[in-house]
Amino acid sequence: MKKFFALLLVLCMIFALAACGGKNAVGTWQGKVNLAEVAGAELGELKDYMKDANVDFILELKSDNTFTLQMDGTALMPILKDAFRAYLDDMLSSMGMTAADYEAAAGQSVDALIDSALAEMNTDDLNKSISGTYTDNGGKLVLTPNDGSAPVNGSWEKDALTLHDDDIGDIAFTRK
Repeated sequence: MKKFFALLLVLCMIFALAACGGKNAVGTWQGKVNLAEVAGAELGELKDYMKDANVDFILELKSDNTFTLQMDGTALMPILKDAFRAYLDDMLSSMGMTAADYEAAAGQSVDALIDSALAEMNTDDLNKSISGTYTDNGGKLVLTPNDGSAPVNGSWEKDALTLHDDDIGDIAFTRK
């Protein structure tokens, strides 16, 4: 009878390990994307001034096969403001002007011009949370957002996870 219970215990452990085998991706993953690299041509010459414009991502993969992806671009606004300022300073300089010359001619400060340009930007997409479900098939992930947007494919191995987004490209994550 002891052998039966020992065998039963071993079988239970094997089934438990097999059931958890696909859950290695479970946990918190951290990644970032540089806005200048992603937006590139859309930013034109401004991209050259945005070297540190990163959007941070936190991906939480839960054991119930749900996920939450949090994008945090709050640190971008000061970087964007500095990039606009450097871009305008260079543009004015190429015309033989300074910011003070512009301000005297336009009747408004360069900072006011930058602030109004930034106010027109829709930054909602830089700070949002997406949730949904995921499937993990031997290191291949498919994230399906609840909002009806297209699924995102990815893969993971050990402490490296890569998601591929058609708009952004590959986003590399590390386990947090």
